[in-house]
Amino acid sequence: MDEAKKFLRRLYQQGKSPLQNKSMNHNCQLGNFARVREAIGTDALEEIKKSSLGFMRKLNDSDYVWSTKTEYFLFTCQLAIQNEYEIWVAIGGQPIRFSLYDFAKITGLNTDAMRTKDCEADYTSFWTKLGVPHGVRPKYDELAKCFGRCPGWDLPEQKMLGMLCILHMSIHGVHHNSRIPLETAKRVFKDEDIADYPWGRVAFKSLIDGVKIVQYEGSSYTVNGCVHALLIWAYESITVFGERFGKVLQPNEISFLRCGGTRTCEDLDKVISKEIEEHGEVRVRRMIMKPLEEIYPT
Repeated sequence: MDEAKKFLRRLYQQGKSPLQNKSMNHNCQLGNFARVREAIGTDALEEIKKSSLGFMRKLNDSDYVWSTKTEYFLFTCQLAIQNEYEIWVAIGGQPIRFSLYDFAKITGLNTDAMRTKDCEADYTSFWTKLGVPHGVRPKYDELAKCFGRCPGWDLPEQKMLGMLCILHMSIHGVHHNSRIPLETAKRVFKDEDIADYPWGRVAFKSLIDGVKIVQYEGSSYTVNGCVHALLIWAYESITVFGERFGKVLQPNEISFLRCGGTRTCEDLDKVISKEIEEHGEVRVRRMIMKPLEEIYPT
């Protein structure tokens, strides 16, 4: 059997996806950054933008536009694969892989191998100031309650509050009432613990898990993780999507800041069909296919 054919078993039969007639939500809401910006102030925000967690802040400052319809289309085209660290989609018969390597190229985040050393930080007093119980992981709802009083805090505390919000909203991308891991939350106390940590791996795993284990009960479903990276990957990898909807803003930037995107009402199946009529196939730009042991070292 041709190797490519092995990848062409769809996760859902065409037209029979459990996503049919359901609305899609996600927790990586860029609109929440406006509240954080207003609360912590310009000085703290500028400090965050200089750090490795500033990528999402920059995206929010750009003219990027989220497109639910395009992302929904990707989900319905997923292929059934064994590897838990990748997503494959088939667009017009062309199998395309979304991996940690692609995520790193798009976001610019550090995706080095995870360290085993725990972060040591005395967070007790700051947790008390935040209203987070000692030994408990923070959640966005608790952090948001500080927005009204944090303008009177000193700059390092404002910066730490902003970073905790970014960790919750973009790195983990979980529900506002969910708690983020204490190990990552404690890193906001030291710049060096933020700078050299592989946030890309943390964010990528949250996104992959969010896509693979999403629950489809009810009339809507919610995806965790930095869903914007997957959408921009589609603009970068599927030529017709990039041409029609990608809206390149800053050609010399990383992908995360290069594409603007547009909302679309077009039937994407028809867009793909016309692409095949005009070019004989769906034009795709395949990312470098690195061996798995290089991407996910043990």
